[in-house]
Amino acid sequence: MPNANVRKPSPVIPQVVGKALPTLDPVNHVCRSTEDLHPELAFALKAILSQLTLENIPVEIYESWRAPARQNYLYTIGRSKGGIVQTRNQAWASLHQYGMAVDLGVRVRGDWDWNTYENSHMWARAHRLAEEFGLEHDYSWHFQMSGYELGDLKRAQFPPAGNKGQAWWMKLSEYAGQWNAHGFTPVAPLIPA
Repeated sequence: MPNANVRKPSPVIPQVVGKALPTLDPVNHVCRSTEDLHPELAFALKAILSQLTLENIPVEIYESWRAPARQNYLYTIGRSKGGIVQTRNQAWASLHQYGMAVDLGVRVRGDWDWNTYENSHMWARAHRLAEEFGLEHDYSWHFQMSGYELGDLKRAQFPPAGNKGQAWWMKLSEYAGQWNAHGFTPVAPLIPA
């Protein structure tokens, strides 16, 4: 959950090897697209968000796929940097880096509203819909694919994506293959033909 009162210091961006990453700032760029998500999650999210829109519930994607450098930056907030803890996981220990998790938010008149108490009816409806599509939810806003163990993903045992998963495979392979920072280095997946 974002905190407007947190000063954003210059983060340490990990060295990358191989093909250059996109020119987007990997720490501060917030991805709200479903394009690079696992196709099963992308399909479920589109259906859930469409239904919520029909019911006039203003829940939107706050952050979908998250770069590993951003995950590590968010992890430092509330620990080595001031502010409220933003996440309990470092890079590659979150399903966000695998394109299998998303954070949703209530957006009213263009502003994000993180008051989960006042918006509890909206979150309850989003949770019911997520469960209908086989998704798990944590907190109010975090939704992820269920039935997958992080240890399996770290060993490159990924869920099948079918022929609609090309963008997901490419993003995951690109970032996993270029990650060269302290801690865990993921196994880059082989991109299916």
